[in-house]
Amino acid sequence: MIIPDIERTVFRLIEDQAVKLGCSVLAINGMPDHIHLVIKMPSTISLADLMKQVKGVSSNAINHKNGFVNRFKWQGGSVNR
Repeated sequence: MIIPDIERTVFRLIEDQAVKLGCSVLAINGMPDHIHLVIKMPSTISLADLMKQVKGVSSNAINHKNGFVNRFKWQGGSVNR
């Protein structure tokens, strides 16, 4: 669902959100159904909180751009690392 028309926008939104949370984005790329993100993050934010924010911002953008009404969602699950 991450089609080429919105891919760059989604990547920028993810990067912007990570930076707002104090992270440095070292690399971002992906496929139509997933994204890889390499970041350097401060100890003041948990990985779970970072991913919650990044997923929220990007899924909202995908739904809005594609005219979905909250249909797109990232896979749920917990971060156990």
